[in-house]
Amino acid sequence: MNKGIHIEIKRSPKVRIAAAIREYLDTPEKVEAGKKITATLNRLISSKHKQEIIDNLNNQNYADAMKILFEQYYDPLYSHSLKSITYDFQINNDNPKLAAQELVQKITPFLRQRAAQELLEVPSLSALSRS
Repeated sequence: MNKGIHIEIKRSPKVRIAAAIREYLDTPEKVEAGKKITATLNRLISSKHKQEIIDNLNNQNYADAMKILFEQYYDPLYSHSLKSITYDFQINNDNPKLAAQELVQKITPFLRQRAAQELLEVPSLSALSRS
């Protein structure tokens, strides 16, 4: 039933942090919104870490703020469900162009193998005509 190919897409902490800063902290309004949202986080993150994030945002230490947020909140939040998945392979997405090339290289054999298996599972016409 579960015929999908499970691919784990990874990024280094440095690249994840830089992308998060570009996406979520690129304007003063977004920084303020980030502070408000951080204050409301309750699950998995201590008051001390929330305050450290807010202090770092106030001091424009965005990389430090995002590092704490990832390590103390997002990564623990999602690690439980991600650990239950068996991945067929992993792709490093620090460089998206190289990641796309690697994906094509790795997924092609999986698709060929899957197609061959499905052909073997299809009953032959002669077997169908006997029924």
